[in-house]
Amino acid sequence: MDVQGAVDELHLTASLPVELALSEWDIYKVWRTRGKDEVAVEKEHVLSSGPLLTFGMAPRENTFQDAVLVHAKSGTC
Repeated sequence: MDVQGAVDELHLTASLPVELALSEWDIYKVWRTRGKDEVAVEKEHVLSSGPLLTFGMAPRENTFQDAVLVHAKSGTC
């Protein structure tokens, strides 16, 4: 995954499997608070237009950020 960013938003680009490239994906954006057991999750549903999927994720103070992509029909992560 390629990550590029600015102060207010990161832009992440993931390479999708070729056979699943032109299809629907669920993006789970996860923020884990440093030093605490707090987790925030947001879900975004997208239709990919090619083998690269780019999406934005706003940084949050004192958190680790993760993203999980799940193919909507097959469940492939």
